[in-house]
Amino acid sequence: MLQSSDPAARLIAGDTLKLVTGRDFGFGASDTPPTRFEAVERWRAWVEALPADEPVTGKPA
Repeated sequence: MLQSSDPAARLIAGDTLKLVTGRDFGFGASDTPPTRFEAVERWRAWVEALPADEPVTGKPA
């Protein structure tokens, strides 16, 4: 949803990720496509670096 063509969908997706994870990787729903892409890559890198047993919230279980 972060890469949706609908700005409202991008806004909801970005805000939801921030709310659920407590993290902000600089995603702006109205940023230029290259800027959004860079932020999406930061989100992906963070998720991929999480240990398998760590909750996505990044907070202790």
